[in-house]
Amino acid sequence: MARCANCGFLAIIRVSDREQVGAGLAYRDRLANPPDRASGNRYSMYEDSPLCAEGVIDFSVVGQASLIHEFQKDRDCDNYRQWVPGLSPKDHRARVDRDLRIKFEAEQLKQDREWRETQRQEDLNWRAKADKDADARHADQMTELRRQGRVQLWVLGFLVAAAITFSTLVGAMISAGWIGDPFHSSPSVVEQTTPQPTP
Repeated sequence: MARCANCGFLAIIRVSDREQVGAGLAYRDRLANPPDRASGNRYSMYEDSPLCAEGVIDFSVVGQASLIHEFQKDRDCDNYRQWVPGLSPKDHRARVDRDLRIKFEAEQLKQDREWRETQRQEDLNWRAKADKDADARHADQMTELRRQGRVQLWVLGFLVAAAITFSTLVGAMISAGWIGDPFHSSPSVVEQTTPQPTP
């Protein structure tokens, strides 16, 4: 629960420049005049009614007699910030803004890290799938090459067997005399020439 008496946004207004000044401890506890007001000046340097610098509560509608009670009342307030003596409401607002900025930057950094991690994981998954697909294609290519090699071996074996069979048959036919030997001429065809002695 929050109390206005402990909040950094409880302020009084300096009349000369309309600046919001943080209410001091004496003012928060017993509405004691700020030091400038107690100096004996005829005119007050601060307005009589305090204000909430965040605009959550309008103290101008609360009578002077009830202010201490209002300051000490427990309430739910999202704008409450612990009072730091010596800081003005503007300084407290700057601290809140800084804290919000730090929180925002931390959240952005977290989201950025998560996004980068997601992208990294997607990239790893894509690479793993690409590697798996490449391995599958390579395995298919190797299977096809082996199949083609076997086919070529069978064809070559068939051709060699056919050549051997053909040459064996031709040799057997030549031996049997069914066909003439193309490498040896028949003696009847070749003319015999006798050498003549030279005189």
